[in-house]
Amino acid sequence: MMALIMMVLFVLLMLAAALSDLRHYRIPNWMSGAVALLFLLAVISTGMPLKLALWHGLAGVVVLFVGFALFAVRIVGGGDAKLLAAAALWIGWTKLFYFIFYTALAGGVLAICMVAWEVVRLHIDITSSNSQSSLLKRLTSLKPDLPYGVAIAAGACFALPQTWWAASAVLINR
Repeated sequence: MMALIMMVLFVLLMLAAALSDLRHYRIPNWMSGAVALLFLLAVISTGMPLKLALWHGLAGVVVLFVGFALFAVRIVGGGDAKLLAAAALWIGWTKLFYFIFYTALAGGVLAICMVAWEVVRLHIDITSSNSQSSLLKRLTSLKPDLPYGVAIAAGACFALPQTWWAASAVLINR
């Protein structure tokens, strides 16, 4: 039962981070910190084996270093790198590929949706005003930033059912 409660809290924190990123293009540090702290509390309260907890910790550390390298070359934001690492703690080393895959897939869908939204917005702007600006000029002014916290949250939520936490919650409730 405790594993299920912790999973629900994890999902709620991830959704809050996604919403913050969507609204403000910012993921506060306290949200990533809360996800990481909740992981530690979940390890203690569910009795996760120490060896497994260390593998989960390794996943978080590796993702943090890779995330900061991507941040250094301006591929991802700092909040995205921290949230990705905090979520990797929960997903663990053995399911990390699935998490990254689902996150990348959600990021692609997010990018398509954001571009489509901008095109519709520009079309409405062009048709409702008497502006002489060309469509091409307006399309090239599209904002390239993506609230990637949305994709990270989606990737984490899709990967979570495959993790130790979900298996633990099912086994304990039987």
